[in-house]
Amino acid sequence: MSTNALNTPWHYAAYEPEFRQFGVYVADCNGRRVVQLEGAIEQKEGLIKKARLIAAAPEFPEELKKAGEIFIVMLNLMSTEAQFEAAKILEQRGISPDGMTRRNEREALIAKAEGRS
Repeated sequence: MSTNALNTPWHYAAYEPEFRQFGVYVADCNGRRVVQLEGAIEQKEGLIKKARLIAAAPEFPEELKKAGEIFIVMLNLMSTEAQFEAAKILEQRGISPDGMTRRNEREALIAKAEGRS
């Protein structure tokens, strides 16, 4: 179960529309179906994974914003030497080649989730 910024739970549930078929839907706190996915029974695991992601999606923008604030606080507490060392490690791992906090990437995802892109 997941909650969005309004603290309303989103959930997913499975059903069997036809023989050898599988379906899953995501519903909001009022039971309204937000999305419905159907496929062959062999696709069950993949459909459930997608439904879990969709059910959690309302939380993503706020959590990404909080993560950005945490990064700023942490960077401000680090020495310049520690910042350079962290940036070097992140670049070596291919995590953050153009900026240690991935601010641009986070902001692009937030804008997309909020319908601003």
